Amino acid sequence: MTCIRNPLGSEYRFTRQMTFCARQYPLIWLKDDIRIATMVSVGLFENDNITIQEGIGYARYTTGPWVWFKLKELDDVTWVSLESERSNRFDIQQWQHSCVSFNFDTGVIQMVENGEFISTAESEEIKTLLDKLSGRINIASPTCMYRRQISGYISMHGKVSDFHIFGRVLSITEMEEFTGIFI
Repeated sequence: MTCIRNPLGSEYRFTRQMTFCARQYPLIWLKDDIRIATMVSVGLFENDNITIQEGIGYARYTTGPWVWFKLKELDDVTWVSLESERSNRFDIQQWQHSCVSFNFDTGVIQMVENGEFISTAESEEIKTLLDKLSGRINIASPTCMYRRQISGYISMHGKVSDFHIFGRVLSITEMEEFTGIFI
C-alpha cells in the first residue's frame, strides 16, 4: 500500500489530549524479523519528506501493540508496550478497528480494538513529550511508519477504510462503541 499522508503544505497541531482511530485490514505480517502488521504515524517530517523528525504513533507486532514517540534530539523512536492478556489476540486478513488515546497531562495511554478494551499504560515520558515537540503535524498516516534506524519506513500491506484523529481522549466506552462497528 502506498503511504497515505496529508497533502503537502498542510499542517495541523498536537493537542494536550488526542485519540487516533483506524480501521485496517492487514493482509500479511511484514518483515520476518520484526513481524509487524499495522501502524499509524502522526508528526512532523524532515525536509526529505521520508523521515519523521518528531511525532507519535502505534504499531501492531506479533508481540502485541506498541506506542512509539520520536523527538528531534533522538536518533530513533522510544517504545511503550501496551501488552496485556488481551493484546496478543490479533488476526491478519480481517478488519481490525483500533483506537489509541494519549493524555499528555497524565501520561496515560489506552487502547481499544474491535469493541474490546485492550490495555492501559502509563508513561512518564508521555507527560513531558508534548512540551518537547514543536506541536506541528504535517504527516498523519494510517499505513506507514517512518524511522531512520533498522527499517527506514514500513508500509502496511492491506486496506484502510477510515482514520480519525480526535482532539481529546475518548472514554473507554466511546472507543468500544466506535470500534465495535464492523464493515
